[in-house]
This record gives sequence, C-alpha cells and structure tokens, in this order.
Amino acid sequence: MRNFITICLFILMTVSIPCFGQTQGENPNPTPLPTPAPYEKNEFPQWMKDLRRAEIIMIGSFPFTFFVSVEMFQLYRYAYYNFDANYAPWPVTGPETLAYEEQDKMNIILTAVTLSVSIAIADYIIVKVTQGKNPKVKPKK
Repeated sequence: MRNFITICLFILMTVSIPCFGQTQGENPNPTPLPTPAPYEKNEFPQWMKDLRRAEIIMIGSFPFTFFVSVEMFQLYRYAYYNFDANYAPWPVTGPETLAYEEQDKMNIILTAVTLSVSIAIADYIIVKVTQGKNPKVKPKK
C-alpha cells in the first residue's frame, strides 16, 4: 500500500510540474515566435524525395508483411511437422502450442523486412516507369 501511494505521488508531481511552468512571465506583450518559411519547389533534390517516399512505404507496409510472415511461417511449420496439434497455426492454437525458437523469430522478422523493402522497390520502379511514359505525371508530395 505504501509503494502504491509513493508511486501515485511521484506521478502526480511529475505531471503537475510542467503544468505550473506554463504561467505567463512578467512581460505582458511577448514577441511572437517566428514562423518558418514554406519549402521552395526545388529545395530538396529528387533522390531525397524518392528516398523519403520509399522509407514511408517500407515502414507503412511492415505491420502487414510481418503479419503475413507470421501466418505463413505458422502454416509451414504446421505442415512440416505432419499437422501435429502442437504446431497448429494461430486460429486453432491451443495451450499446448510450442513457442518459437530464436532462429525462427529472426527468420520471421527478416522475411517481413525483406517483403517491405521489396514493396518499396516495386513502388519506386512503378513510379519511374509511369513518369517515363508520361512526363506530366508527377509523384504526389
């Protein structure tokens, strides 16, 4: 009980200190903060924009490729061990299902990352081919 009260007081002090620091100082007319200028059209080279797009696509597709990798690995493992109930895939797992080994976990993650990078490369190729056929087509910002 004493630890619970100590933890609650610590959280209360940690959260409340920044709230009290938000009071206005003695200066009633503070100078406004400068606003940053918008980006210019050619401020970044095209390769940086392409790299950023690939990064976004790769990170965005990772959760989906990870899920697919886990499901495919479970189905493979289930079939490899002659459909033993100890290796049943996700929808029909039971309490006796065996855990993954470290190498299995690494293989799943490596497969998911490889699939995500492949999707980003495929997107890059599709965008470049589309731009080559019709120069008016530009990638969205």
